Order: sequence, then structure tokens, then C-alpha cells
Amino acid sequence: MKKIVLKRMYPFLFIGALFILFSCVEGTKIIKKDKLNTTNEDLKKYSKDQNGCLVWNPDANPNEKIEWSGACQSGYANGKGTLKLSTAKRAETYQDITLVHGKVEGFGIIDFSYPEKPCETCVLQFAGTFKNAIPLDGTLTLANGEKIDLPLIKDQNGCLIWFKNPQSVTKVSWSGGCKDGFANGKGTLKISNSKGAETYKGVTLKKGKIEGYGIVEVAYLEKPCKTCIMQFKGMFRNAVPINGVLTLANGNKLDLSFVEDQNGCLVWNPNPKPDEKIIWSGACENGYANGEGTLKYISNTVTETFEGTLNNGIINGYGTMKATYTEKPCETCITSFTGTFKNHTPTKGMVTLGNGEKRHFNRPTQADSQLEDEIYATITDAIVTQALHNHTNIMIDMMWDGMN
Repeated sequence: MKKIVLKRMYPFLFIGALFILFSCVEGTKIIKKDKLNTTNEDLKKYSKDQNGCLVWNPDANPNEKIEWSGACQSGYANGKGTLKLSTAKRAETYQDITLVHGKVEGFGIIDFSYPEKPCETCVLQFAGTFKNAIPLDGTLTLANGEKIDLPLIKDQNGCLIWFKNPQSVTKVSWSGGCKDGFANGKGTLKISNSKGAETYKGVTLKKGKIEGYGIVEVAYLEKPCKTCIMQFKGMFRNAVPINGVLTLANGNKLDLSFVEDQNGCLVWNPNPKPDEKIIWSGACENGYANGEGTLKYISNTVTETFEGTLNNGIINGYGTMKATYTEKPCETCITSFTGTFKNHTPTKGMVTLGNGEKRHFNRPTQADSQLEDEIYATITDAIVTQALHNHTNIMIDMMWDGMN
């Protein structure tokens, strides 16, 4: 099966999912249209603070008290400050945040306090990033100490589902159960937007996240591009597809393969060995090895050690890969490569052989390479994750026709 480079991306975008956890829609305060031509519909979603300054509050409570410590420009809360929204049941305090035209922007922390002991699943804090008053990503801390990563979306019954980087979602439907407010158990999940829909068939959700084996089918409202993903069959971990097969609109099938390091961080490895151990010394972001560090693939016969940068679990940029064999390597076995990598594949640099000979390596320009670049560029509208290079092992299977 052909292995081709892909780049992760989700076509469906995030809506105001965080606030469904702690909002209570009991009414909105209607105000007149302002001088900045805010629409009448939007104006209904603003409320006034203690000084009459407008703050975005689409799910306002008629008895809610709003306090803003920052500036007021053109009638709207603006700049840095602390915002507090309080009712008889709960208070939300936005610490040291930035408001633009009355809406939260950038990084912020919300602390929740309750007059009585909160329920175990009540939110105590949210720390994360906002755009246009919508939380894009971050972490919720519950009263029982549990931490939940965003983003979340809501199905037709208000059940919460984790979905990476969604925005402009028009419809979400889930056929399975709902436990403690989260989609749970076996079922079919369908997420739609203005471009099409993704249908997750026979998947298992745990606390709103897809786990285990599942099938994803993608339908487009318009004719899809040749390299658009039509289907994924494989394994999910924490809602991320890690191993399986992608089917493109042109009929090509592509392998997808990530493995976990010693701490459960995902690293690209298209040909994992049963006895292989993965060690990564750098950071882990969103479940993937990221940034500078040392990566080791350790098996019974060889240890491959890379020093450089990983981007979402995949080697990119300048670095050095060394192969240490348990037995004396053959004269033409590759023992090291120093140079540039693109999507886990060596592209240009210096190779050292087992006999000490050094050779220049330049990855040949081939139709396959051009197709990889095309897919890497156009797949940014696809649903699943990064991956795939042309070699089962970086050092051992490096293409000889790239040396001169």
C-alpha cells in the first residue's frame, strides 16, 4: 500500500461550546442599536455593567450583576481588566482578561464560585484561549478535581462531544447514550457544516471522546478534490485517529500510524516492531511529541536516535539521526544521517556508512514526491491527522539512489 504524506486538519469549526456547561438562559436585556452599527440581533446579546458599559452576555439572567474594572470606549467594555458576572446561584470571575468591543479575546481564566457546596461535576475553573468571546481551547477543572480538555460541541439533545478545532458547525447528531452530560457508549455521530458532513459509524465514545475502532465517512456538498479524504477506518485514542487506512477521492489508500512513547505521547512510526520501545525527551502538546528533544526507537537489533525538532509527532527541519546496531553493522549499513527532514523523511544531507564512508544524500525528484507535496498542501481541508513517509525505517531503508 502506498504511503504518502498527509497533513492533519478538520473542516468543522468550533462554536460557543464552553458556555453550555454553565450558562442559564432565562432572558436577555434588550438595548437600542449603537453608533457602531451592531445589528439589532447582536445588541440583544449585550448587557450593561455597573456603569452602563456594554458587555457581551448572550445568556444573561435578568437578576444578574455585572462588574467590569477596565475602560469603557464608545459604550463598550474594552482593554484589560477583571469581569465578574454573578447571580444568586453562581459567580463567574474573569481574571485579568482583555475585552474588545465588549467581548473576551485571547487567553483568560474564569473562576466559578457557588454559595453552597458545588456538585461534583460543577465547573470550578476554565483556563484557555478565547476568540470573539468563544472559548477555542483550554482546560476545565471540575469540583471533583477532574480536568477536561476543550473544545466541546453539543448534540441535538445537549450532550457534550469533544471535537478538535470545530467552528461553524451547523448540526450535530449522536445516536448513543449520554452520561453525566457527555456522549457515551456505542453509536453513530454525524457532524455537519456548510461544506459537508462527517459520519462516524459504529464508534464508542467515552466522556465525549471517540475511543477504539471506528469508521469515518466524509460527504461533500460539492465535488471533492482528488486528494480529499472520503473515508478513514482505524483506531482512535482520545478522539485522535492514530492507526488505520485513509481512502482518498481518487481511490488511493494511505496508511496512518502513530505509536505512544514512554509517557503516552504520540510519535509517528509507520512500521512498529513488537519489541520496540519509543522514548521522547521533549514536550508533549495536544497528545503529540512537539518541539526540540531526543527521540529514540529501540528494538532488539538497532537503536535509532534522532536529535532535533518534532512537529505533532513528526520529524521536520534540521537534525541528526544515528543508528546503533546490537551487532557490528555491515559495511554499507547506514549509521548516521545529518541534514534536513521533511515529514519524517530525510531530504538532503550527509550519510555515514558502516565502513566509515561518507556520502551526500539528495532525495530524488520523482512523481511520487510531487504527489506527496500536492497532498500535503491540499489535505489541509481533511479530517484526520499528519503522517506518512516513504520509508519503513528512516535510516535502514533510506533510498540508495539518493546518494552520490
